[in-house]
Amino acid sequence: MTSTAAGMSPRPQAQRRALAVLVSSQVLSGAGLAAGITAGALLAQDMLGSTDLAGLPSALFTAGSALATVVVGRISQARGRRPAQQGSWGPLNRDGAVEG
Repeated sequence: MTSTAAGMSPRPQAQRRALAVLVSSQVLSGAGLAAGITAGALLAQDMLGSTDLAGLPSALFTAGSALATVVVGRISQARGRRPAQQGSWGPLNRDGAVEG
């Protein structure tokens, strides 16, 4: 196996690079998600003219996420991880294609 200038094989470097990309993408997507939920609350406040129901979008997002987690978890236990991921990402991809 060839080694690099640092004395390490190329595979651990590639794994480290892939891990750095995955971590940074998770951080950025988490920030985008938080911004979206915050924007939803601000939009609800603006549309309703009151702060009484401004937290409703956040509550509905949390409840929907919890419900989806239970469903995907059950599919994962029954059929495996791949069908669960396909079943959960499929509708999102379809909705994105329709809206885009």
